[in-house]
Amino acid sequence: MKKLYVLRGAPGAGKSTFIKLHDLEWYTLCPDELRILFSSMEKGEDGHYRISQKHDKIVWETFYKILKYRLSIGVPTVIDATCSHTKDINTYKKYADTYGYEMVIIDFADVPLETCLLQNKKRPVYKWVPDEVIEKIYARYATQVIPEGISIIKKDEFKGGINS
Repeated sequence: MKKLYVLRGAPGAGKSTFIKLHDLEWYTLCPDELRILFSSMEKGEDGHYRISQKHDKIVWETFYKILKYRLSIGVPTVIDATCSHTKDINTYKKYADTYGYEMVIIDFADVPLETCLLQNKKRPVYKWVPDEVIEKIYARYATQVIPEGISIIKKDEFKGGINS
């Protein structure tokens, strides 16, 4: 069966690094990549450039259009996003079911908050996320439910290969 992999974890948890380590870039949809395409970088109050979220309406509309199209033609797909809301998981599950995919969450939500904060500061400056935003996303994992019918694996359980 075809699989839709959804990475779930706070910024700095290692999702993008995981994608690179497993050579999954060609299969990956990432909202941050679309944010860069739609609006480039934005200069923050601290003088550093950051990924803008001002155009998220069109970013997410486009993200879902691409996702639906990829699934409709049977393309293996990995989603690189925080996935911290049950409603997002439900949306991905609906698309997976519609197009005959098994949905697998690769869960990074157990990466310690301190690790996420530290790794965030090691990223290129334009990818930095404010600590308070990471803390808020991280806390949300304790309150959000993963619906039934979705496989959940830890990052270390991924055996490699897009259809493993």
